[in-house]
Amino acid sequence: MTDPQPLILTHFKLPPKHQSYSHIRGTLDSVFVPQFKSLSSALQAAQVTQPSPHATRILQEARKAATDEVDKFWNYFEIVEGIAERYIEFLVFLSEGNLEGHRYAYRVACLLARAGTTDSEKAQQVMTKIREGIESAISRIISTISDNKEGMSLFINESSKVLAEIVGATDVCNELLRESREEFMKLENKDFDEESFLRDPKWEEHETALQKWRVFKKIVGGLWVGWSELKDDIKGEQKQFTGSDSNPREDSRDAKKDRATTNISLRNVRNPNTSNMPNGPTVSASTTPPSHKVKTSFWQKTLRRIMPCFSSKPFH
Repeated sequence: MTDPQPLILTHFKLPPKHQSYSHIRGTLDSVFVPQFKSLSSALQAAQVTQPSPHATRILQEARKAATDEVDKFWNYFEIVEGIAERYIEFLVFLSEGNLEGHRYAYRVACLLARAGTTDSEKAQQVMTKIREGIESAISRIISTISDNKEGMSLFINESSKVLAEIVGATDVCNELLRESREEFMKLENKDFDEESFLRDPKWEEHETALQKWRVFKKIVGGLWVGWSELKDDIKGEQKQFTGSDSNPREDSRDAKKDRATTNISLRNVRNPNTSNMPNGPTVSASTTPPSHKVKTSFWQKTLRRIMPCFSSKPFH
């Protein structure tokens, strides 16, 4: 008995591999965090007999810089999830026969894919910058403790292992980001042949695409669970719970990340007359209501990037 042939989608675009994003997030947790800890332990061991506050400060600054770079993946993951949300709305509106809704949702999905194409390249640059920052810090530390021959030898041995792990991991992540960039580019440039589909609907294709995008959305929507802890681990600091000197805006941002909640509605972005619109999908990674204020700044910036493009390409 032969295996069934995979369904070929002629009208719809499947999402990128969600495993790529899980791998990138896993790299931050299972490679960056332990390797930074190993680097700190190696430097501490190298300074047993001859402490070097300057070397310690170099590593602290490198870990902080790496934390700032890693945090940029928050916006990248949010763009990726936004693409999924809009494409799901497009598919649902299409099944409901809402021409205005599905046309607009598809346009926004394609424009966000354009942002995703650009931001995938930026994410590659972030990975490279993290690696280069670690390389520079290691080189500077070795130069700083050069008078401590025994300690320097120990640190060189351990830091070379750390660097090898970091380089290998960032190379893999950059390849995955390159593949994602290509997938977003395909979506950005793919027109939906509305007339052809409505003349001969392929609902099996539609259902396959909808299921794939929903799985993708669910996976990507959980990538920032434990984000504040990840940042603390990379930075090498214990999270403070004093509450008196914390930044409320940052607290709410991290709390929102850790709830893994996202739900930007197409209607909220467009603000149409909702009486003429059906109840499209509400897509959220959890049941916790989203913080509108937390997301406003990011999405305002994103919309400023894509709104000028709305008049440049006709609907199909």
